[in-house]
Amino acid sequence: MMEPILQVQAIDKTFPETGVHANQDISFSVQENEIIGIVGDNGAGKSTLVTILAGETAADAGSCMLDGVELANGCPHPRVGLVHQHPRVLPDRPLWESMLVGLPTPAFFHRRRMRNRIAARIAELDIQLPLDACGSQLSTGQLHLAELAAVLLRSPRLLILDEPTAACTPAERQIILETIQRQRGMAILYISHRTSEIRTLCTRVFRLDRGVLAPIAIDELTEPAPAYRSQIGCLNNQLAPICSVQGLSAEHPRLGHITDISFQVQPGEILGISGYRDHGLLLLEDILAGIRRPTAGSFQLRGSSIGSIAQARAAGMRYIPSQRFGRGLAYELSVLDSLCEHILLRHPETAAGGVWLMHRVRQRANAILQRLHLPLEPDRPLRSFSGGMRQRVLIGRETDIDDAVMAYALVCEPALGLDIDGQQLLWDALRELAARGAGVVLLSSSAEEIRPLCNRLLLLENGQLHDPSKESSS
Repeated sequence: MMEPILQVQAIDKTFPETGVHANQDISFSVQENEIIGIVGDNGAGKSTLVTILAGETAADAGSCMLDGVELANGCPHPRVGLVHQHPRVLPDRPLWESMLVGLPTPAFFHRRRMRNRIAARIAELDIQLPLDACGSQLSTGQLHLAELAAVLLRSPRLLILDEPTAACTPAERQIILETIQRQRGMAILYISHRTSEIRTLCTRVFRLDRGVLAPIAIDELTEPAPAYRSQIGCLNNQLAPICSVQGLSAEHPRLGHITDISFQVQPGEILGISGYRDHGLLLLEDILAGIRRPTAGSFQLRGSSIGSIAQARAAGMRYIPSQRFGRGLAYELSVLDSLCEHILLRHPETAAGGVWLMHRVRQRANAILQRLHLPLEPDRPLRSFSGGMRQRVLIGRETDIDDAVMAYALVCEPALGLDIDGQQLLWDALRELAARGAGVVLLSSSAEEIRPLCNRLLLLENGQLHDPSKESSS
């Protein structure tokens, strides 16, 4: 048998500040042209293992061998390529310049020649990308494909892909999967919550559970349990709508356009809207969150016109953005800091006489963490959590069922980066909000993911909303 490209031996990692034993005595190997899948729940240790293999985190013990040579612990290696879940493409520079990062370049180079060299290599990889467009002008799928292409330009021997199709449309996912399948002369690690992708790509699969890695048969992979339809009874259309959108129009060079969009959301209703993210869905998200004003039309919450996110928040909006980190959470904060403003504003019992009662704030924070199955460690920094566990902090804050002011929840790409358990926790929280009379709007690039949860599902196509149930019955 040939010598494996990657050989991992007894990798161990504990984070002393939290006591989390993220990786426990992990050993495995990957042969050339082999694609290995790694699955596991949020917080299982996948992110830690990925960053150790990529040299971004130092292991406490163990070794990683690449082509028989031990990799320096905690140091990136030029022949190890990591494709991140959140693409790192420069927003205000041409795409080909972003691809220079990590490539050997002379101190002085001719821009046109360097651009042509990259274009030639991209053509060899059979990847179609607008190299002269800035990162901010690319669609979500193009950003993920650009991140993959930039890593492939370095001719890695080990390619690590961490949720490379997150928030992509089905067509974009197919292009990325086909690009991965064409690669030769390397070992590939594929980390994903999408079991269908694991089945399509991988020859072997490992499950990471609380830091322990074990092989599993591909047949043992379970599909995510479908979300169930909200049992909230018949909607009372005689009540005033929570959310009212009338004649909404807007246009953006990168986000597409929307034209004359109108709909209402009743108390207790879960409305789903699905479409291409960069063909109007992201633009609609910005308007429904109060971040961007439309060029025409009106957006009202509980009868009040909304022109800013502050007005939307004051009217009872809770918002889980598609851009989870940046808009939703800041890595630098602790869990308590991330929850504190919400708790102080929405739970007046946590203050008395203008003084914060921190023991009550902590109690409220722990109640939110407990509901989302998170460690009761409010002082723990967010950066020490996995990506999926950070999202649970955001979900807990924005779906706080004890928040009496909440009237409207805007949830974008609800399944993004969540394991099966995390998705079910979110579905349960949204059903509970609707049962208490809130209006819920789900925006998703995948209609199938949100269809079972919605009372109504509308499709955004060519900038306009369509009701498929009415069109099919006519």
